[in-house]
Amino acid sequence: MMEESKWHELPVEVLELIMNKIASMDILRFEAVCSSWKLAAKSYVASPYYNPLPQTPWLMLRNNQEDKKSWRFFSLEEKRVYTIKNVFEGFQDDWCVGSSHGWLLIMDSKAVFNLVNPIARATIGLPDIQTLPEFTTNFSGDHIFKTAVSLDPSRNKNFVMALLATRPSRLAFYKHEDKTWKSLELGKVYEDIIFHHGQLYALRWNGEVAVWDFKKPLPVKTTYLQNSAYVGSIRASYLVESLGDILQVQRILQKDMFGDSYITSHFRVFRMNITTANWERLESLGERILFWGRHGSITSSALDFTELNENSIYHYDNGTSHNVGAYSLTQKNMEPVYKFEKWRTDRVPFWIVPDLCLSYSP
Repeated sequence: MMEESKWHELPVEVLELIMNKIASMDILRFEAVCSSWKLAAKSYVASPYYNPLPQTPWLMLRNNQEDKKSWRFFSLEEKRVYTIKNVFEGFQDDWCVGSSHGWLLIMDSKAVFNLVNPIARATIGLPDIQTLPEFTTNFSGDHIFKTAVSLDPSRNKNFVMALLATRPSRLAFYKHEDKTWKSLELGKVYEDIIFHHGQLYALRWNGEVAVWDFKKPLPVKTTYLQNSAYVGSIRASYLVESLGDILQVQRILQKDMFGDSYITSHFRVFRMNITTANWERLESLGERILFWGRHGSITSSALDFTELNENSIYHYDNGTSHNVGAYSLTQKNMEPVYKFEKWRTDRVPFWIVPDLCLSYSP
């Protein structure tokens, strides 16, 4: 049959045209066809022409009772769980404390950090954060509330990583290829952090935002947005970058009727107006889709994923329901999307966009 079809002898130019019209995970399936296709895929992914179709985010499931030698990811598009062998000895999903640009921030039992790309099978070692005096006493993953990375480490080695820790609240940062972490601010309580155009934005409970400019040799605190988007209720607020905008997403909570935990009732969305230093309420995301997560959120265009609903916020509730749900800003209602049985997780999972790209060697 192989001799008859000759598909394994397709020119490289034709294979690249095919790969340019499929997503990253489909390229993995593509390269499994035969040795010539695998060679073409490896060359294409390493080239500057690598530009696959948008990939729906995966939900990284974290379950302490499961096999520590594997990582499990839920594909929202396919409604299935993928198991990927953990080829990094000593890295377990229990220690994942952040996700950004397709990379996971993994912390080992000695509080040593590594950036890990589970799809491209690559790691970037980071300095020991315990060299900072405020991080030396019984520091663990539970003390890390959020991490943020300024640029995609696969495509640019000049990235900066920021870390928001609790008990008490503290901010630290690391510029890649530096030797140490550095303190940014101590004692101030922040709810979330993100990078946007080389600046770090830190959100307080009342809607205030502090901004540090990392485009300068030393980060400089440049701005405070004083106007508040706070609305009285049991809620948690998070920052999200979306098509050039900075959004504040408020997750409104209610008591789970089947237990003592809280589940998501609905969401409210605000857009930052930097000119007026104000938060403006958004009643619609338009054709955008938001994948909300406590440790990082992702936005995409519904035009890229026609099987998902536009103007919706997809999220995971880790109360008693263990559902992936979608909150429609159009209908103002919550719809269950997928209920986990076997692979449900009691800890907060992470959204990650699978990415094969490694354009430089860290």
